[in-house]
Amino acid sequence: MNINLNRMKIQVLLFFLLLSPLLAAAENHSIYRDIPYMPVNSEAFDPERHVLDVYTPRVKNISTEVVVFIHGGKWKTANKDMFNYIGINFAEKGKTAVLINYRLTPNVDYEGMAMDCANAVKWVRTQIGYYGGDTSKIYVYGHSSGGHLAALIATNDRFFDSLAIRNPIKGCVLIDGFGMNMYNYLLKPNSGDEWMYETFGKEQYQWKDASPAFFVTNNSPKFLMFLGEKTINIIYHDARNFKELLESKQIEAELVVIDHRRHMEMIAQLMDYRNDIYDKCIEFMKSD
Repeated sequence: MNINLNRMKIQVLLFFLLLSPLLAAAENHSIYRDIPYMPVNSEAFDPERHVLDVYTPRVKNISTEVVVFIHGGKWKTANKDMFNYIGINFAEKGKTAVLINYRLTPNVDYEGMAMDCANAVKWVRTQIGYYGGDTSKIYVYGHSSGGHLAALIATNDRFFDSLAIRNPIKGCVLIDGFGMNMYNYLLKPNSGDEWMYETFGKEQYQWKDASPAFFVTNNSPKFLMFLGEKTINIIYHDARNFKELLESKQIEAELVVIDHRRHMEMIAQLMDYRNDIYDKCIEFMKSD
């Protein structure tokens, strides 16, 4: 019992040691919460899922690059509030960050989710200037299934075409992103992953339509991908194949493998304000 109690105390201490850089940094930013990105008088408006948060540097003296973060959660769980540290840390580093919610399975399929994400980016394109963001420098980020949605709207212009705007995404950052080629995966999914058919359907044409790999062209935005050395096998191999595909289309693509990190550790490590991934992302956004 004493051993378990001591272990618990150590775990709590480690948690606060990890959190302490975030707490120390959380002084020079502003947060605007639960802003609707869809018309609130629309029948389709969901007051919990069609909202976003904006994180800005407290001193807004120049237009900044804009991070639009799409959370993961197997397309069926999680929300923006679980990842507020990403918004805080980017704002503390002088960037504008937007964290979005979107509808989930079983209420919608992948197409409904992607449309929600595209609508959120459209809001950013038209409104973020009021918060100090540069509308010509919008970058979509996503972890896990959120990476799939980020890559899908970045490569498949039909989502923005249906909203009567040109694709405004300047670059895409994937943090252990899953699902770049859902067609290949769903032909023979891992045992226990049959639930994915609820999100992607059972027809092969749907799997292709859901796969960013089928929509990469010479005009696609540049990509920066972070991959955990010890992540899930399909994510590891999918990322490498996707990088090769991007490069075959003359698209700038960089893949950074993070030693010793597993899938969920890839996003949890960003609680640390000092994590090198932030510096790499800022360099990526400034390189245009």
